[in-house]
Parts: sequence; C-alpha cells; structure tokens
Amino acid sequence: MNAAYGTNRLIYEDTRWALGKQVILFITIPLASLWFLLGLFVNLEYHDVITIIWGPIYYFICHFAAAEFRKALPIAVGLGSTRKKCLTSFIMIGLTGVAVTLFIINGLEYFLVLLGEKGIISIDVKHIASFIYADYQFFSFYLIDLAIGFFLFGTFLLLSSIHYLVGFMKMSITLVIFSVLFIVPYYLGTLDPLFNWIMALETATIFTMIGGAGMIATVLSYLLMLNAPLEKKASRF
Repeated sequence: MNAAYGTNRLIYEDTRWALGKQVILFITIPLASLWFLLGLFVNLEYHDVITIIWGPIYYFICHFAAAEFRKALPIAVGLGSTRKKCLTSFIMIGLTGVAVTLFIINGLEYFLVLLGEKGIISIDVKHIASFIYADYQFFSFYLIDLAIGFFLFGTFLLLSSIHYLVGFMKMSITLVIFSVLFIVPYYLGTLDPLFNWIMALETATIFTMIGGAGMIATVLSYLLMLNAPLEKKASRF
C-alpha cells in the first residue's frame, strides 16, 4: 500500500464514519423514520409540530472539520505521506463528504415533503431555507445547505488550525480583539451601510458569498497547516 492510497483511505474511512454512518445511518434515517411513523398516525400539522431532520448535520460538520484533520495528520505522515498530500486529501474528501451527506439529507426531506403533499402523512417538514422560500425547492434548498456546510467546514477548520498553531490563550485573545473591533463600529452605526448593502442583495448572492467565505477559510487553513508540527507543544492548551 503506497502513501497516497493509505492517506486517502484513512481520511475516507474517517469521513464515512463521521458523516456517513453517524449522521446518516445512526441519526438522520432513524429521525426521518420516526417522523414518518408519527405522521402516519398523528396529525402533526394540526398540533403545529415543526418537523426537521437537518439539525445534527451542522454540528457534525463543525466537529469533523475541527477534529478529524488534527487526528489524521500524524498518522498520515507516519504512513509516509506529506502534510501537503494529507491536507489536499482531507479538504477534497471532506468537502465531497459534506456535499454527498447534505444531498442525501435533502433527498430524505424532499421525500417526506412529497408524502405530506399527497396526504399520506401529516407533517410540516421545515428546511433551514423554509424561512426564505415558502415552497420547497429541492435544488435551491440543497445549494443553500451546501453554502452553509462549506462555510462551517472552512470556518471550523481555520479555527482549529489557529488553535493548533498558537494555542488556546493566544487564539482567545485574538478573537476578543477582533470581536471588539467589530462590536464598537457596529454600535456606533459605522457598519450600517455595509449591512444595508448586504440585505439588499439577492438571496442567491448572499449564500454564494457565505459559501465563498468558507472556501477562503479552507484555503487559509491549508496555507497555515502546510508547515505545522505533528504534535502541539506541551505548553499549549
């Protein structure tokens, strides 16, 4: 087994476990099945019960991006791989895993919506994009999910990379400084033109920017971790 295959296999198995088995097999499918059975025998719409199955995926994307690469890096290097190869494999396989998992979840949601529209079950399936669009639109809803998923992946990968390199205290101090630099202009009204401009944009443009920000964060993480040590120093926490 060569180093490239070993690295790809290692990250693929981690991705399949975290996003495939845990999210889809152990959480989403049982949750969708529960809503289906309840919708068969109980009029959930009458009781104003909101049906969602997408909640857990966002947590697992954050956890996967923040923890899995740091766990895989020393193992991959031990197999003869390089940091560059490990980073590239993790980003490509990880983002593909996010896209496939979100597609499956949206497919399950759409299936429940169709059953509800045909009167087979009585549930009110809500997607996170339901707050924007009144009607369920599979492709649009999936793209919104994808933008959010890529944003979370890139953001938490970047935060994890910074924490790995500088430690908890330095990262916390930096975040506090940036928070203050944001909060003060916000309450002074300096940022109002920016927020007004963003709110005037089309929904598709806003979520494209959100997804793009996640991709930028992913690239920054890649650059930061290229020369990262295999283990954190004991003084860092």
